[in-house]
Amino acid sequence: MHLILLTRFHSQHQGPLGTPTGTRLADAALRLGHTLTIINPADVVLEFGGVEGGVFPVRWRGQAYPQADFTLPI
Repeated sequence: MHLILLTRFHSQHQGPLGTPTGTRLADAALRLGHTLTIINPADVVLEFGGVEGGVFPVRWRGQAYPQADFTLPI
């Protein structure tokens, strides 16, 4: 399963997510063999106009937003 955690604070505190709950969640996901991506919501943009063929208009760092089974904002 591919998990995405949206957090603005992962790089400002000790640990991968900066919160005890986030750290425990990330550790458990990785132990169970899941893929984990941590995304700063400030890096996500919604493109209005110019999107053709049913392309998902959300971009992350200039690329398509990753496919995920679950996205959790922390």
